[in-house]
Amino acid sequence: MQFGLTETQQVLKNSAREFFSAECPIAEVRRLMETDGADDAGLWQKMAQQGWTGILFSEDYGGLGLGMVEMAVALEEMGRSLLPGPYFSTVLLAGAAIDAAGNAAQRHKYLSRISMGEARATLALLENDARWDLEAVRMEARPAPGGFALRGRKMFVPDASAADFLVCAARQGADLGLFIVPRNAPCTLGCRIVKPRTLSS
Repeated sequence: MQFGLTETQQVLKNSAREFFSAECPIAEVRRLMETDGADDAGLWQKMAQQGWTGILFSEDYGGLGLGMVEMAVALEEMGRSLLPGPYFSTVLLAGAAIDAAGNAAQRHKYLSRISMGEARATLALLENDARWDLEAVRMEARPAPGGFALRGRKMFVPDASAADFLVCAARQGADLGLFIVPRNAPCTLGCRIVKPRTLSS
């Protein structure tokens, strides 16, 4: 049984170490941490050009189509360099949720944008009691003109200020669904109008 990295995975690890060490020197990381979002658009584009934003996603969506071991290898090097910005929330939270629950059109639309570095995203799951189990999701989704109206409150949404859209968990009656909420969606008294269709749950 093979417990070490394959030759391809080791090459990926070396490439990631070289890239993130060069792009994230500690002085730059400290500078970015002093900003509101700890985010650098130029770094994000370089990461996309190298394929890091699409590492998990199919080549059909502009990704590399690699697996979780490769993702872990890359994450180790990102952690080693203290990578700032919304990578985890975009790729491993929002992106993975869309990849698992979206239909083909939704995956193509949103994962292509993530893979190409054109969008950043996050997952809005936790609510007032901060429990991770699905029974804790109480936000309501009701049909409204142009999509759905979501009523409720989400807490501790990582990188929300940098996200172009949020993947938001809400209930349609007894069913749990995921909804794409654009950052500029109107919001009044806790309601957000969601224009795209729901993702499959």
